Amino acid sequence: MLEWGCGTGDLLAELKPVRGLGLDFSARMIARAVEQQAGNSALEFRVADIEGDPVGEPFDHIVLDYLTGCLPDIQSALKGLNSAAHPRTRLHLTFFSTRCG
Repeated sequence: MLEWGCGTGDLLAELKPVRGLGLDFSARMIARAVEQQAGNSALEFRVADIEGDPVGEPFDHIVLDYLTGCLPDIQSALKGLNSAAHPRTRLHLTFFSTRCG
């Protein structure tokens, strides 16, 4: 399982993947994730930018939790996910819409 914008890694840890890779553009957040999730050997964390850093390995699930609203070019970021996907990869998106109601 791959989570872009993983922050402290809490969501990835709660999802309990067999193998989880958390990526975030913030080195400070990755340092916190490594510290907070230190006891979980199934998780790995790296600094990466969704708009420019290819992952280079496929995952069965890709999670973008409230990330798309923070991206200046959503289409480009989603195209970049191809390097982390295979034909049966599931993409899980959550987002907040300010246009409700």
